Amino acid sequence: MLSEEQIRELGFLPDTAVESINSTTQSCGWSSATDDTNPVGLEINSDSNLAALDIVHNLRETFARFEPTEVGGHPAIRADDLPDNGCALYIAIADHQGISIEYNAANRPLPDPCEIPRRMGAFILANLPPLT
Repeated sequence: MLSEEQIRELGFLPDTAVESINSTTQSCGWSSATDDTNPVGLEINSDSNLAALDIVHNLRETFARFEPTEVGGHPAIRADDLPDNGCALYIAIADHQGISIEYNAANRPLPDPCEIPRRMGAFILANLPPLT
């Protein structure tokens, strides 16, 4: 979903990828290229069995922050309980396909904690083949 060049452009080290698979999701996380003593993790989750944003909408009252938005022309939601050093974005790719990107800046306050997840989401959407 991402090229090594895109991962580097986002400030992560491609060779630190850690994959995780469970019954409903596949994810991958990377370490920061800027601070090896306090790595920053970013994770992509995808699941084609669930309606893209319906679950997030249904759980909206459980999040401290719930903000509908868009990424690369696709509907998205920022929904998280993270302080100003993190962001969780849920992006619809198709009716029953979506990705979630969670970013944690290791307790460092950021002016826009969703900047990197938005950029990563835009890269992923641009890399996808056209829907037919």
